[in-house]
Amino acid sequence: MKKLLVFLLLILISACHSVKREDYYIFSFNNYTLSVGYDDVAFLELTFYLDRKDELEAQETVEDIDLYFFDMPFAKADICNYGKKTMSSEKAIVTRLKYYLDDFPMESYQIDGIPLSSSIRENCEVFHGEYVERNGKACLFGKKVDGKDNAVLLKGDMLNIDQDELESIEIYVK
Repeated sequence: MKKLLVFLLLILISACHSVKREDYYIFSFNNYTLSVGYDDVAFLELTFYLDRKDELEAQETVEDIDLYFFDMPFAKADICNYGKKTMSSEKAIVTRLKYYLDDFPMESYQIDGIPLSSSIRENCEVFHGEYVERNGKACLFGKKVDGKDNAVLLKGDMLNIDQDELESIEIYVK
């Protein structure tokens, strides 16, 4: 009887531990969203075009894949097969997104529904991040999701007169 109760308790605990898309940082631009660490390549391909391999080996990571939005270069992404077997790259998870605001300007940018301002310092205060002033200005904030680090790095252009102006957004899971 005791073993049955322990077994049922373990099943309940594992069922309650499912990770949701909202647990990761969700990057929004105009009316599109992307959740790095949760969304897979098949989800990416609903919005973007990307040139990819058909299959990924077990634990294989492919870095710096160009994403195209309406035939225009949009961002770079990394994808990973976390599985123990070779699988279709459609099922690979997006593990990093690097987006430069000047490459493809949008009307609005948000992280978890919170609008980003053009000031790195202001964004850092809103997200309670670490403001860094070495070789340009940046803000880093993050959280743990399912045992992995989910982080956002907001950076300015160190060659710009206003180095506090938001120039790029990088979101990753490791």
